[in-house]
Amino acid sequence: MIVTHINLSAHWHTSFRHSYVNMEDDDFKPPAYPAASLYWHILQKGWQAGSVTGAVGVVPFLAIYKKVRDPATLLRAMNYSAMAGTAASGIAM
Repeated sequence: MIVTHINLSAHWHTSFRHSYVNMEDDDFKPPAYPAASLYWHILQKGWQAGSVTGAVGVVPFLAIYKKVRDPATLLRAMNYSAMAGTAASGIAM
């Protein structure tokens, strides 16, 4: 019984590896300009990080501690946070 379990496990591992790690994948097209693609990806991640920081940190801070109740001011602060994240990722490049 144990031998059957080990054989099944080894067979599953082999079939999983061959079905999901196909090195002859013809659908992959490398970008024409890899460096530009990487920089664009970094800037996108900076924008995302700044947006999350704004939503999780800046807006609650302003709303709770500074008693800001104007939605336009809170959205503007969130936008500034997203731009700051993008600028920080641009500087890090």
